[in-house]
Amino acid sequence: ARSRWVQTIPQLAMVAVLAALVVIGLTGSRVANLTPTAVWTIWWAGLIFAVLFLGSAWCFACPWDGLASLASRLRLAARVEPISLGLRLPRWLASLWPAIVLFALLTWLELGWGVATDPRATAYMGLGMAALAVTGALLFDGKKFCQYACPVGRICGIYSTFAPVEIRARNKSVCARCTTEDCLNGNERGYACPTGISLKVIKDSADCTMCGECIRSCDKRNVALNLRPFAADLRPDAKPRLDQAWLAVILLSLTLFHGLSMTSAWESFEP
Repeated sequence: ARSRWVQTIPQLAMVAVLAALVVIGLTGSRVANLTPTAVWTIWWAGLIFAVLFLGSAWCFACPWDGLASLASRLRLAARVEPISLGLRLPRWLASLWPAIVLFALLTWLELGWGVATDPRATAYMGLGMAALAVTGALLFDGKKFCQYACPVGRICGIYSTFAPVEIRARNKSVCARCTTEDCLNGNERGYACPTGISLKVIKDSADCTMCGECIRSCDKRNVALNLRPFAADLRPDAKPRLDQAWLAVILLSLTLFHGLSMTSAWESFEP
């Protein structure tokens, strides 16, 4: 798990899949095309089961993050200094509201413009997500697009609190004695945590992208991938953030409306 190839290989494979689907979507038939089926039926349905059992495993192999890392670091399999401008994200954007807006926009495009059945629109959407991820990596420290704006990653984060896997400190007393917090700040072996998590204080998996940087950077080898009961993060003493609560409410509301819009009752509805 300390080898960068563990993440590099699946990310490069997913980048190749993304590139192939974009080409097929842009150049193939508008009637019988693989891209909408692969994205909106196979990937979207498979993502649900992946999140249920593996948490934010999609973020681990995400092609958009792979392209962002490649653009800002020029290498994937080695620790190098990024070429990002290192700008600070405005405080008014440092929440999940960008992800909420993008998810609502995605739902509107699917219901109002039929993106899910249009291969070219689906391909352009994939390119748009890649452009946002690369731009964020080149402008800001860390992975601000992954942390605040990616609707797929943040929805995975919400549901990862139910998943039976987690990344945590193996021995909490070792973390308590640590003064460098390399899991958060990074070092010569690993980058700083892209979503700003310290294993000293982590309470849930909502922000973890399972990138493995903490595994590489911890010189005490005190990071573990644990199995746990389902929904272990949903404790009575948990204090969820307001933006997380709104994301959950809007996610469920739009999903219910989306399901209703595909029923025969909605199709024949007359005021």
